[in-house]
Amino acid sequence: INSYSLKATDAAKVSDQLFKVNELAKITYGELAQNLGSVLPVAAAASVKLEDVGAAVAVLTVGGIPAAEAMTGLSRVLTEFISASAERNPLLFQAIQDAGYASGEAMFKAEGLSGAIKVLTQATGGSVDALAKLGLELNAQTAALSLMKDGGAVYADMLTKMEGSSGSATTALKQQMESLQKKWDTVKNSLSATFIQMGLALMPVAKTIADSLAVVIGAFASLGEKAPWLFNALTYVWGAFAGLIAIVGGLLIALGPLAIVALLAVKFFGFGTTLGFVRSAVSLLWMA
Repeated sequence: INSYSLKATDAAKVSDQLFKVNELAKITYGELAQNLGSVLPVAAAASVKLEDVGAAVAVLTVGGIPAAEAMTGLSRVLTEFISASAERNPLLFQAIQDAGYASGEAMFKAEGLSGAIKVLTQATGGSVDALAKLGLELNAQTAALSLMKDGGAVYADMLTKMEGSSGSATTALKQQMESLQKKWDTVKNSLSATFIQMGLALMPVAKTIADSLAVVIGAFASLGEKAPWLFNALTYVWGAFAGLIAIVGGLLIALGPLAIVALLAVKFFGFGTTLGFVRSAVSLLWMA
């Protein structure tokens, strides 16, 4: 948006175009964000639209050129045309004039990047040697060869797809949400199946435990009728045992965090330092 001096209201359109680039090109969102800045300022200065840049990036990366190299090469192609002159690179400047334009900038304003591809194709016939004689830098030559593939037909096809990018961001987001929902459904189904299998496996064990408890409870109940004194004694013992368990459990709950803190202190400060600290703390508490 900053490179093309667009308004905030154009954000949705830009998002659609960038999502379309990611869809068409062999490039990740991270690579696109990291490298697009190397070409957009030049493209904006040359009056080359974002969809033209996107189509070119798609052609270059699908053709096997890494993202960073593709952006650099495209930037060099644009720069070569903008700076073309009779003194700097006369053959390229002559090819631009033969196409009916006074300068590379005028050509870009009239035809966009398609104009550059047409000029290069007409001037070289797709020949690597002829392209090298135009005086383009090596990175620009590599990018230009890919863009001229099939007389520029591959680029033209990509450009048509880029021009139909409206709604791409919404579509991409919807697809991602649907994919996430499918993954979550798979996880839920897997967990449900696992719990069902666990339940089926534990049912015989649970039945055995329940049957055993029923026998014990039945025997304990009949004991109250046959030997009340023994029933009462066992009841008192069980009550005392349950109380002891409650006390021990409470102590464990209370001392558990202290034990963890003590272990961490020993780990980081050493046993001697920790023991000295504990003694000091106990002394202070005792005096209090």
